[in-house]
Amino acid sequence: MLEVKIDVEYFVKMIEALKLVVNECYLKFTKQGMTIQCMDPAQIALVHMFMEKEGFDEYTCSRPLKCGVNLEHFGTILSLYKHPTDKLTLTIDELSGSDNTTSQADTEFMSILIEDQIGKRNTSFMMKLTKFKETVPKPPKIKTFRLLCMRSSDFSHICRDLENISDKVLLKFIERGIMLSVSSDLVDGHIQITDNDTMASPEEHKQTPKSKTTKDPTSQDESGDETRIPQLMSAVDEGSLNVAHLLGGLSLKGDKGKSFSLKYLNIFSKGEIFNSVVKIHLPGATKADKKEPLMLEFKIGKVGVIKYYLAPKLAD
Repeated sequence: MLEVKIDVEYFVKMIEALKLVVNECYLKFTKQGMTIQCMDPAQIALVHMFMEKEGFDEYTCSRPLKCGVNLEHFGTILSLYKHPTDKLTLTIDELSGSDNTTSQADTEFMSILIEDQIGKRNTSFMMKLTKFKETVPKPPKIKTFRLLCMRSSDFSHICRDLENISDKVLLKFIERGIMLSVSSDLVDGHIQITDNDTMASPEEHKQTPKSKTTKDPTSQDESGDETRIPQLMSAVDEGSLNVAHLLGGLSLKGDKGKSFSLKYLNIFSKGEIFNSVVKIHLPGATKADKKEPLMLEFKIGKVGVIKYYLAPKLAD
């Protein structure tokens, strides 16, 4: 038995974030929460999303389950909601398999109910589930700890502007900030964003209370000093910092940066709907890091996270 209930507008945002990357994916439910992981057909980008069961209004999952959905059809149904307060309930009555292994539903359909909390109108559908070969790898482990936090709206705006000039951008960490460079037949230029405060002593910034950290059982821990991240994110969100980065003791000397597709970065930057701050994990500068992906991470409140991985553009 699976039955989960959540604000429909919230869930629509999740599906919209996935639709731009893939056409179909598996929603995986366990007693801990819901996981969605998918890779684009070109195998350049990978999306990993996790929502704790506490992020749902109601959550019942008797055993691990995965259900395949066509995101275009699913999104069309979900778009029929009228108000942000409308509630979405997803139900699957029967499951096959053991209690400890992830199994597919032994029914072909998922029940979808959208309840209008204002007009008292209920909309219900039975959506056919899909089955397809899943070849999505585990999220790559970030080997080097080079992390930058900046306002997600700023990052989104910059990516949109730069795509009008080029199809790729060179991302490079600099002292106290980041530089984004583009080049075309007619134009060469860059945008440089630096800290507007002294990064030497983060303790000088406003102290924020410790909050619950989203624990994703399917993801791998990144290395580095994670203890400073909530404080730096808060400082960026409040505006006392433009950007903030942690290098994990790594030097910037000799770092030429990495190039990435602006098409995908623009898709990923839409994650700003989830959080006002984006965490950017940039690959290292050594030869061993040549193919290491960029990762953009958006926290979904205190109960979820969405991570976008993007392979760098290698020199021809």
